[in-house]
Amino acid sequence: MSKRPSDTVQRLMRKAKSRAIASGKAVGPGAVLGDRYELGEVLGEGGYGVVFRALDRQSGAPVAVKVLHDEKESEVVRERMVREAHTMRQLAGTCAVGVHDLAVTSAGKLYLVMELLEGHDLKEHLSEVKTPLSVAELDHLLGPVAATLSAAHGLGIIHRDLKPGNIFVQHDARGSRTRLLDFGLAKSADWVRLTATGVMPGSPVYMAPESWSGNGQDQRVDVYGFGVVLYRVLTGELPFPDATNTYAIIFATRAEPRPAITRLRPDLHPSIDAWGQRALAVEPEARYQTINELWYELGRILSLTA
Repeated sequence: MSKRPSDTVQRLMRKAKSRAIASGKAVGPGAVLGDRYELGEVLGEGGYGVVFRALDRQSGAPVAVKVLHDEKESEVVRERMVREAHTMRQLAGTCAVGVHDLAVTSAGKLYLVMELLEGHDLKEHLSEVKTPLSVAELDHLLGPVAATLSAAHGLGIIHRDLKPGNIFVQHDARGSRTRLLDFGLAKSADWVRLTATGVMPGSPVYMAPESWSGNGQDQRVDVYGFGVVLYRVLTGELPFPDATNTYAIIFATRAEPRPAITRLRPDLHPSIDAWGQRALAVEPEARYQTINELWYELGRILSLTA
C-alpha cells in the first residue's frame, strides 16, 4: 500500500533535516538539484512556485522541475506539492501530467520533477484557432481530459481548478495531445483539510456556486468547471462575460439565468441549450452528476448537427 501524502511529507522533511545545510546558493538556472537535475530556463511561475526546464543528468532526458518560492514555502504548501505528486502518480496512464521524482535539496527545499511538455495551454490554443472546434477536434482534445477526470473521481479525487490554462495541448512526434495539469488544489476524502474555512480554492469564473462557501464540495464541482470549459470551447465566450469582479461572478453563478448556447452557436441542435442549463446548474442535484454523463450527453447532441 502506498504511503499517504502526509506520511511522505514527514519522511522527506526528516530526510532533509538530517542533511547538512547547503551553502545558500539560490535555486535558479544553472543550479543542480540532487546532483541530478540541472535547471535551465524558467517555463512558468505561479503563486506558490516556479517551473524550470531541466536536464536529467542521469538519463540525459529533458524534464520540468517545480520548486516552491522561499517566501511561500510552508508545511501546508509542501503538503500540497506532495499531494499533487501523489495524485498524478495514481493517475498514471491517463492524460494527467507524468511525475518522475519528488525529493528535497540538501537545504530541505522540496521539488517535483515532471515530464516536460512542449506546446501551449488550451487558452492560447483557442486564441490561435479563433473558430469553434469541430466535433472531431473537441473529442480529440477534451475526450482524454474527461476520461482523466472520471478516473480521478473514481479514486475519490476532485481537481477543483479546471480551466483552459490547466489543460495543455502538447505537440510532439506523435501529433497533438492534451495533458491535464496542476493538481495542487486536488482534494481527496481521506486527506486532512488544508484550505481554511471561507477560503475559496480555484479560478473564480470556473468555480461552482457551492465552492464559494468552501463546504460540501464533491465531484460535481468538477462537472461545473468542465462545463464552463466546454461552454467556452463551444462558443468562444464565458457564460457570464460581463461579470468582471469577484462579487459579480458570485452573483452571476448563484442567481443569473444560464445563457443559451444557441445565441452564439445557432448551427448547433437546440437541445444544446438544455445541456448548458444542466451543466451549469446552480444546485449540484440539478447538475449532471458525473463527468461521463456530461461528456456523453454532449457528444450525443453534437452528433445531431455534425
